[in-house]
Formats: sequence, structure tokens, C-alpha cells
Amino acid sequence: MSVPPASLVALASRVENRIAEILAPEESRWSNFDEDLTSPVAEIRRLVASGGKRLRPAFCHWGFVGAGGDPDSMISLDAGAALELLHGFALFHDDVMDG
Repeated sequence: MSVPPASLVALASRVENRIAEILAPEESRWSNFDEDLTSPVAEIRRLVASGGKRLRPAFCHWGFVGAGGDPDSMISLDAGAALELLHGFALFHDDVMDG
């Protein structure tokens, strides 16, 4: 497998940090209801953190920049993190449905 370009690595790191910032309070929030409710959030975090090149956020970011957006904007970073979380939720849902 080839090494991804430095620009993808840097963006992936920013997205991973943003995802961690999003999920940490969610785990805490759900554990306040019931400790057992942290398991689904932890599983989604595991699925999302399992690696990859983070192409979904990269496509989102460069599309945003190509349309005139600020490359340092949190908007594309948040949208990229949201895409990765959506993908993680879809994987989690598929695992649940498959039993």
C-alpha cells in the first residue's frame, strides 16, 4: 500500500482530533443515563478510529476549498468529521442488523 500524501495525512489528523472532541462528551453524556449506554458510542468510536486514508473528509475539504472556501475553516473540518461519523454509524447499524 502506498503512503498517502502529506496533505492527506495532515487533514486526517485534524479530522481524527475533531472526531475525538465530538465523541468524548457523548460518551460522558450517555453514561450519565446508564453505564451500558457507553458501549454503542465506544463501538462507533472504535469503528471510526480504525484508520483509513480519510478520503471522505478529504473530498469534502477540497470540494469546499475548490468552491472558494477558506482551507483553514472549521466548516469543512466539521463536515468531514460528520461524514466519517455517518460512515461509522452505517457500519454500526449494519453490524447490529446482521446480528
